[in-house]
Amino acid sequence: MVQMLARAWRGFRSWRRTRPFWAGVFGILAAIAIFGPPVLSVNIGDVMLTIATLGGVSSIVLSTVIACCAVALWVRPQVRIPCGVLIMVASLTSLVTANFGGFGIGLLLGLLSATLALSWAPGRLSAIQDRGDADTTGPGQAPASAKQTGTGLSRAA
Repeated sequence: MVQMLARAWRGFRSWRRTRPFWAGVFGILAAIAIFGPPVLSVNIGDVMLTIATLGGVSSIVLSTVIACCAVALWVRPQVRIPCGVLIMVASLTSLVTANFGGFGIGLLLGLLSATLALSWAPGRLSAIQDRGDADTTGPGQAPASAKQTGTGLSRAA
């Protein structure tokens, strides 16, 4: 049982490292924060506080766009640039149209998600590790399997 959980965790970890995972997580949280205030009501004692405005419609649309882009970041990391830009535009638009972007929380989470999505790039090291040809050397160092020859480095057979 423990080995099965460890193998599942390793599989999840390797899947997570090949895509902008945290950008998707923060995008989902931003969508929840933007969607929440217009549709939820709060009871304070005997008083029911409900925010029922036109911002409710725009918050539903914007949170759906952000959530779809966040899921797309997980499913298709190749669309990180368009999704990152769309999350950023939707988050900034929610500031004006959807109760100050979920009272600022959704706005900040959306901008963080967009920033992470736009700055993420597929790593060369993860592609090498997937092939099973990983080196543990630092930048500018020769791999352990290379040997010095008179004309340069060559792979040892």
